[in-house]
Amino acid sequence: MKKLYEVNEEVMVRLPTVSEKEKNTDVKELFNDPVFREQVLISSKSIYDQATEYLVNGKTLSNKKKRNLEQSLLKYALRRNTRTTPFGLYSAVGIAKTSTNKENFAFDEKNFEHVARADLSWIFNVIKKEELNGYQHLEFKINPAVYTKGNRAYVLYNTETASSTESIQLSMPFKLLMDQGQNLVAFENLLATLRQAYPKQNEDKLSSFLYKLIKNEFLISNLRPPMTVSNQLEYLITELNKNAYFSERAIQLQKVDDQIKQYNKMKLGTGEQTYLTLYKEMNTLYRSTSPLQVDSLLNNDSISIPQNLVEEINEAVSFLTLLASENNPAFAHIQLYQDEFLDKYGFSQEVPLTDLFDTGNGLGAPFSYDKPENDFISRAPVIPDYNLRLRNYFLSKINVAEKKGAAIDLREKDVKKLLGDSQFEDTKLLKSLEAFFLLKKSGEKYLAYLSPGGGSQGAGKTFGRFGHLSNHFGETIKTIQDKETTKRNKYVKTCEISYVPSNIRNGNVSINPHFKEYELSLFTNNSLEVSREITIKDILIGIDNYGFYARNRKNGDLLEFQATNMLNAGISHNMLRFLHEISIYRKRSWSEFPWHRIYSDFDHIPELRYKSIVLSPERWFISTESLMPEMINDFELFKKKFSEYKEAFALPNRFYLTDYDNRIPIHFSNDSELEILFAEYKKNSKAQMRIQLQACEEGENVFVDQNDESYTAEIVVPMFSVEKETDETILPKSIVTSDFETSTKLPYDDWLYFKLYTTRKKELDLITLCIKEFCSKLEEETGIHYFFMRYIDTHPHIRLRFNASEEKLQKYTTRIFDWLKTLLSQEMIARYTIDSYEREVERYGGKELISLAEKVFMADSKVVENILYSNRLGTLDIPFELSGVLTVVDFIDQLSLEDSEIKALVHTYEKRQDSSLYFRENKKEILDEFRRTDSQMKKWATLRKESVEDYLEVYKRMDFSLEEKINIFSSFIHLHCNRLFGVDQNQEAFVMAVVGQVFNYLIHTRTREAA
Repeated sequence: MKKLYEVNEEVMVRLPTVSEKEKNTDVKELFNDPVFREQVLISSKSIYDQATEYLVNGKTLSNKKKRNLEQSLLKYALRRNTRTTPFGLYSAVGIAKTSTNKENFAFDEKNFEHVARADLSWIFNVIKKEELNGYQHLEFKINPAVYTKGNRAYVLYNTETASSTESIQLSMPFKLLMDQGQNLVAFENLLATLRQAYPKQNEDKLSSFLYKLIKNEFLISNLRPPMTVSNQLEYLITELNKNAYFSERAIQLQKVDDQIKQYNKMKLGTGEQTYLTLYKEMNTLYRSTSPLQVDSLLNNDSISIPQNLVEEINEAVSFLTLLASENNPAFAHIQLYQDEFLDKYGFSQEVPLTDLFDTGNGLGAPFSYDKPENDFISRAPVIPDYNLRLRNYFLSKINVAEKKGAAIDLREKDVKKLLGDSQFEDTKLLKSLEAFFLLKKSGEKYLAYLSPGGGSQGAGKTFGRFGHLSNHFGETIKTIQDKETTKRNKYVKTCEISYVPSNIRNGNVSINPHFKEYELSLFTNNSLEVSREITIKDILIGIDNYGFYARNRKNGDLLEFQATNMLNAGISHNMLRFLHEISIYRKRSWSEFPWHRIYSDFDHIPELRYKSIVLSPERWFISTESLMPEMINDFELFKKKFSEYKEAFALPNRFYLTDYDNRIPIHFSNDSELEILFAEYKKNSKAQMRIQLQACEEGENVFVDQNDESYTAEIVVPMFSVEKETDETILPKSIVTSDFETSTKLPYDDWLYFKLYTTRKKELDLITLCIKEFCSKLEEETGIHYFFMRYIDTHPHIRLRFNASEEKLQKYTTRIFDWLKTLLSQEMIARYTIDSYEREVERYGGKELISLAEKVFMADSKVVENILYSNRLGTLDIPFELSGVLTVVDFIDQLSLEDSEIKALVHTYEKRQDSSLYFRENKKEILDEFRRTDSQMKKWATLRKESVEDYLEVYKRMDFSLEEKINIFSSFIHLHCNRLFGVDQNQEAFVMAVVGQVFNYLIHTRTREAA
């Protein structure tokens, strides 16, 4: 198997802080263990307090509270020696080397350390308190999350109220403050600026105005630490010490910082009372249920992982990459948004991000974005299905595996045969990634199990939040980012998305160092100089043949936005989520496992393997109805029914109850553990969801401590694409501006625009019978011209636009409306609407060309009507699919492009295996038809000839770059395909791939003949 990636020399190790041996499910006995007590304390102070009252002080609890408490403690007990995902004192992270020499999995239990720091939410609540109480003694700047639109100024959200968007009037006083730039300015100087501009205004009123801006986070102070600072509390103390006004608060916080450092020196299980004292101290300053964030470190640099094992993992990840869809179904909403962007703005414009997401004049947010929700109903994307042959392959494999009672063995040769070799030369690879694998050993053979979490879409993301644990982590993060830089297009600069989330506590996992060229730091200060700071209003969004891109408005740099952490982008503000997603949506997602969707309705899925790597353990999905049709609160009955299920489906005695990467080990013989399963069954019964069970890993643990006690462990393997990205730049384009008179045509302003809502089945009849007949006659008798296109928003419809003078349109309005009434009565349409016509001015070359482009649309509508009408009557000389190819070939031929321009145009459409086969089988007929001068297709193409020539006459006098030319002409071709095929993008992609091969052949032939 060709390896698509290179493996980093260092990997992360994640393992529990207690060994496999230390399993105890007697929670009363276990709570006497100081290590377990401290683990629970860090995880949940409320459970710790309740357990202390009940188990230590003998407080009586109700049966329900007692059962819930014991189950909560039991879950902690069961997971404490199997959990590898970092969580408080339960699991630790470390760094290991890969080695071709002797491996080493041994460490000293004393190497476990815990590192506490103040919770981000606690710190920021202290900061906000000081900002409002002592604002006169601080420095402030405009929040980089602020932008203006119309007569309002907006901030993305408010971290106090978590509201979606805050706005104020864009007044002259606020404009004066914005002119101060992004530098911190003393409050007194801000006040002086306003005082100088408004000398007659009451100073208290001016101060009150500034106070409101501070409260609503339009202004942020120097107290706010960058999200890249490892010890945010120390940063805050340093800033407070700059002014004597805050000296008392600084002393209090210094005491807290000292106590945290003292706690960090303690060994696991000895810090319970120190933590409680610290907890109490911090709550006197600001009340919080969780004022500390605690992580655990395995501080051992001698661990080494066998290189051959890591390379086996590399091969498996390469295999998974090749199984992935070229168009990731997880980003179908971005693909749809891309189409909507092209419809509105075309290729030749760049749009400020804040304007793009405006729900009034922009597109709003993509489908499924909800922070904030659009104030209109977004069109849902069509989720692309898997390659049919790949789907059938997986279905066949599971059928064979079920019959044999064996694992599903995925093989490279099978997939190559299914997908073709071209699939294995894909350049759409992530520049880097991380893969998570659990390690075991059977005899002398190492076993690797793909972890439930799978991995990440960028190397270093999992390391980021642990940058504060040791210098080694920081150095590794830098090494990883430096390596990724060598794989990147040199014209693209990276920008770290570094912000305080609306739910501030989520930010504990996004405090990380980074080594990027730029930083987008919102709601707090930037760690870089001002020239490397990006604000939300600096970002432009454009589109090229590959998809969306971002640009720095200030200097024109192309930007790729990344985050060196694992904070879920889906919970961030819409604009930030979009910046995340456009950096990866065009890439193959190695962790988009096809069996998840293909087997989604199966109740049992055997283990899946690739060679020696386990890609997915055996799993069982139990619907609540399959155990007991009615939900009955009877544990003994549940146990009996589950025993019958276990027997019927050969469920092992020990298994995991799973929810994503949350895995609770359950043993069938232990009633206390089965009661956890019963509780989950009852919960899922109400939600009508299935319970998921998973087989435990086979083999022995490989990591051992000095006492030879073993530990469950997983490794995080950073990888980098073997191939470097092509060095390509995108020249700056015009920025979208509001030119209402040219771009927007209201009804009767030379245009009358109707949306005719119908069904997909009636679309062709509506075009070939109704529109063709009525509109052609209307044009002949009145001189009112028209063109149409097909579209789907919430429902399919034809967009029909009439063009004439206002006087003429008004004169014949009644005739048009009578026709529409007839269509309604005949049920050809369900309804119609009249709308303003937003002309795609820039997409078709600008103001000088848009009217000429519309004449091409009018002529092209007639070409398509004739093709569709003849096909309906069965009078086409050639098959419809072939006519689709030839009409596009004729259109491109009419554009009088140079061979280099044709190559660039057809290159934008990717080759497909089915199109190659079609071209080979129909090559002679395609070329013969193209060369005929008396064919139907040539006859109809002449209807468009004059309008195309008129357009080209003006177009050739203008100075367009090659990219702009290709964008313009591909827009014409796309709209032609839309009229002919509707919104069937797959049909359009197929035809365009064939057209590409036709022109490649023609150009090659011309070149050979000229030689």
